[in-house]
Amino acid sequence: MGALADKALELSPYLRCLPGEALQGIYMGFRTIPDQRNPLQEKFQYTIKINDKNKFWESGSTSIALELDKCKSGDKITILNEGVPEKAKYKVKQGWVLSDMKEDLKIEEDNSFPSKE
Repeated sequence: MGALADKALELSPYLRCLPGEALQGIYMGFRTIPDQRNPLQEKFQYTIKINDKNKFWESGSTSIALELDKCKSGDKITILNEGVPEKAKYKVKQGWVLSDMKEDLKIEEDNSFPSKE
């Protein structure tokens, strides 16, 4: 990405994970918020710490909620978007499990993630 895109992503309070991308971060917790597309429903807003910055990630997905329910604040997590540009499909696992998840997608290892220490 260019310098402007990098800065925009850095300044944004929201997590962004494009199809084929994977992110590793620290799960900090969640809250429920109104779903803007359906005001009669609620969805979850998760707080994920990435590169020492808290980012918000909103989802109404039950499968994501069930997986993150196993985590406590401070746990390491890996998020993988295995969808297509028109439709995101996220997979979330506890811990730094990037190599296992990337194997499922047959995508190459990216060394830009935080170390496993």
